[in-house]
Amino acid sequence: MNLPLDQVIRQVVQDPGFRSAAEQAGQRAADLAGVPLTDLTAVLEGDLVTLHYRGAHPLLVMQLAGALGIDPMQRFGADHPAHDLTERETMKITVDLERCEGFASCVVSAPELFDLDDERNVAVVLEPVAGDARALALEAAASCPVRAITVLDPPVDEPQLPAARPVTDGVSPDAVATAVERLHQAAVTGTPCAPVRDVLPPTLAAGYAVQQVLSARAVAVGRKVVGRKVGLTNPVVQRQLGVDQPDLGVLFEDMAVADGGTVDAGRLIQPRIEAEVALILGADLAGPDLTSGHVRAAVAEVAAALEIVDSRIAGWDISFVDTVADNASSGLFVLGSRRRPLDDLDLRAVRMTLCEDDDEVSTGTGADCLGDPLAALAWLAAAARDLGQPLRAGDVVLSGALGPMVPVRAGATYTAEVSGLGPVAVTFGAGEPA
Repeated sequence: MNLPLDQVIRQVVQDPGFRSAAEQAGQRAADLAGVPLTDLTAVLEGDLVTLHYRGAHPLLVMQLAGALGIDPMQRFGADHPAHDLTERETMKITVDLERCEGFASCVVSAPELFDLDDERNVAVVLEPVAGDARALALEAAASCPVRAITVLDPPVDEPQLPAARPVTDGVSPDAVATAVERLHQAAVTGTPCAPVRDVLPPTLAAGYAVQQVLSARAVAVGRKVVGRKVGLTNPVVQRQLGVDQPDLGVLFEDMAVADGGTVDAGRLIQPRIEAEVALILGADLAGPDLTSGHVRAAVAEVAAALEIVDSRIAGWDISFVDTVADNASSGLFVLGSRRRPLDDLDLRAVRMTLCEDDDEVSTGTGADCLGDPLAALAWLAAAARDLGQPLRAGDVVLSGALGPMVPVRAGATYTAEVSGLGPVAVTFGAGEPA
């Protein structure tokens, strides 16, 4: 992802006069656009291959080709011997030739796997491939703007935990930009906004496209990613929000609150709270085989946790695409001070009680979290991997709600007790939310 470069491409596509003005201004135009001169030159000359490698959005690259009258196939590829689609011993790669529109970005991202046949269609190469062929195939599949490539793993004998993965569909860059700005302004001003489903298609790809842009902005201003969260794992919470599948969000370092700490009034817009099991990873979860054994072995420590969810969307009037775009309605999180190895602890059997001051407000068990918090971790690992941002050693993972979330009351203290993991608590300052 390269947002400044995408903006330059968008200007060239939308304003023919911008190209000639930029050609004359040279370095000054590059400085004003916030991109290196080499990037600006690549846009003006229609160097699609360079733009691909520089992280430009594939759809914008193809729009640029159309605006400049460039044949993408001539820029992306050359004549090669004919090849047929094939099955490999380790996986199956298919290209939907009816859907493929000849963008050939897969040929650029994985030339060891993909080539052009005599009719200049994309085909899978027959020759043996060195290295991690699956990783190359996934990268190529992700690079295809029309999602014409499918990568299928062979069946394995060992049962695997659920590994639901996000669907990838084409999303309009303009729609993404509109949703990003709406949510960004709500976060900055503390004033909730209208839902973004009016500008986005109701797809996972649309929601995650917005989420990734907002996350990239956060990283660009110095915020540090420390983990991920799985949302909407509890059927009760799903019914509360009218959705039927999990989602994921990014955890930043500045979202962490100390166990027993206080959250100032006004820091969040419309907070709610839920109790969870936190998993701290001791190994990466990035490979193709996310079996129950691999997932369990990757967990270094577990702890009780509180997630303070928040929505930038007024009145929590959210659909699935709204909450995904809004970083899975993330707010803050609290990790319990008591941490322990996973060992033989059965997370399905843990019991949770959440109290507001002395009043019990939510209860649940580990089985209420997608059947098992480790199943939620497996889902997250597969989804994060397929989004190109796999889980790494040291990441904190909030595995999902063990019981219904509840609205936060100013001045109250919330304490969750999770059997085998101990207590975790947080207090909210008196006053009104932002």
